[in-house]
Amino acid sequence: MEIFASAANDTFLSWIDEGDAQNTLDALNEFDAFMEESEPFDGVMAFSQAAGFVASYMIRKLREEDSVHAVLSPPFKCAIFLCSAPYTKGGEFVKYLDPVLDRHRMQIPTAHIWGRNDFQVEGPGSWLVELCAKEGTESVVHEGGHEVPGMKMPDALRATVRAVQKIIERATFSC
Repeated sequence: MEIFASAANDTFLSWIDEGDAQNTLDALNEFDAFMEESEPFDGVMAFSQAAGFVASYMIRKLREEDSVHAVLSPPFKCAIFLCSAPYTKGGEFVKYLDPVLDRHRMQIPTAHIWGRNDFQVEGPGSWLVELCAKEGTESVVHEGGHEVPGMKMPDALRATVRAVQKIIERATFSC
């Protein structure tokens, strides 16, 4: 993993270099190898670029595997996507994140939480909802930005907790 900076004094880890399609493919392949060694997982929670990465991984599995197997044995039973950001702006992998170009939909319960004032990413959160089956999807749009609701947004925090509880219950009872 390389370290990228978003501002002069900020550093964070990144799964991929957005400008390098081969780097993106390598990251997806490494993640797939990790998943093969480590499965099963009950759920996944991902924030920002990681949410786009995980979504791309799941759509890729639906495209590449026998569709019946991929739907009946998904890598996760549920997913929580926070401030989802598409992680690539061009190249081969855009098609994994575009509901218009791909007919595949994640068939697991999903929660989507994003801020109405999130100006860090284009179309935060809402784009990923369209890549999920309509039934079993919960969405929470709060008044914050590129952040997870906390004590400063008590109503949004409660709504987030309820959405997460619902998808966990759906995942638990659908097994």
